[in-house]
Formats: sequence, structure tokens, C-alpha cells
Amino acid sequence: IIPATNYLASNLDTIWVRVENNATGCYNLGSFQVFVGIPLVVPTPQPINECDTLANDQFAVFDLTVRQITALPGYTFQYYPSLTDAQN
Repeated sequence: IIPATNYLASNLDTIWVRVENNATGCYNLGSFQVFVGIPLVVPTPQPINECDTLANDQFAVFDLTVRQITALPGYTFQYYPSLTDAQN
């Protein structure tokens, strides 16, 4: 497959591999299957607003579950304080 760094594959394609020893010419064959996952479309929930009633300290308590997106079977739903935390 040329170029090996940019191959357009479809779901369930089989890719064949040949690994060869340059010095001896001996080789072995192998294969693997490509699985292309369909991304989950997640709607953006409406913002949650709360008034800062305690001495204007810029903190408030929120119940995040009031805007929770219904999770699909086999998926989990978790909250993170930042995008970096969610990605990690």
C-alpha cells in the first residue's frame, strides 16, 4: 500500500502485512482487520445559570444532572472540570 502513512480504508477491510528480513530474505505474512467506529453525535445541552448570592464570591452550586444528555446503551456519561481532563 503506497503510501502506507495515508491509506483510505473502509470498515472491515483486511490489510495484509509481509515482514521480511533484509539479510536472509526470510519472511512471514500476517493480517489485521480495520474497524471504523461511527462517532457518537452528542447534542450540546442548554447553559445552566445561577445567581451568585453569597457575597459575590463567584461560586455557586449546580446540579449538572438537570441538563444530562440521555446516554445510549453501552456508553458512560461523566463530568470533567476541563477539556484536557476529559481527553485524558
